[in-house]
Amino acid sequence: MPKRNNLEGLYFHTWDTSEKGKRELVYQGHVIEQVEPGYYLVQLYSALTGQPSTQHIYSINAMRNFTFYSSAEDWQAAAKRWWKTPMVGEDAHTI
Repeated sequence: MPKRNNLEGLYFHTWDTSEKGKRELVYQGHVIEQVEPGYYLVQLYSALTGQPSTQHIYSINAMRNFTFYSSAEDWQAAAKRWWKTPMVGEDAHTI
């Protein structure tokens, strides 16, 4: 597989840590393009509907903890695994 020069075309999830120390999904999106070295335009998608929501520019440093996927299929499969977690109590949708 050839080495990537940038993040264009990758899909991603962003995470935070709950007070109980579990990972929580925050954002999901797609890297549209590199707008200048070290900065990327991304499209975010609604976690509830899957529809496009807003676009943002992120620095590579802000993206260092993102989980990236090379295809929409891998990204969607990861989201489906996450959504299969229990939807009760404070730990709903954490892994």
